[in-house]
Amino acid sequence: MKIWVWTAILLTALWSGVWFIGAAGTERVIGVWLTDRESDGWVVNYNSLNTGGYPNRFNTRIEEITLADPETGWAWVADEFALQSP
Repeated sequence: MKIWVWTAILLTALWSGVWFIGAAGTERVIGVWLTDRESDGWVVNYNSLNTGGYPNRFNTRIEEITLADPETGWAWVADEFALQSP
């Protein structure tokens, strides 16, 4: 019986590690993309960038986001933008 409990604890710890690495990677990639747009001359403003959804999903929310490309005149504003991936 003890082996099953320790196996469950080990698998939970491993899965949690995988999820937290994936969540951090997701936020990093989105943050880099936004920073790249800003370095290209875009207007990039957002209030927060958070990833949740543990244990089976990556639900990333960007709140109060504004993107604008002065070169083309394109602009986009939203209270919230959500990306969901299993």
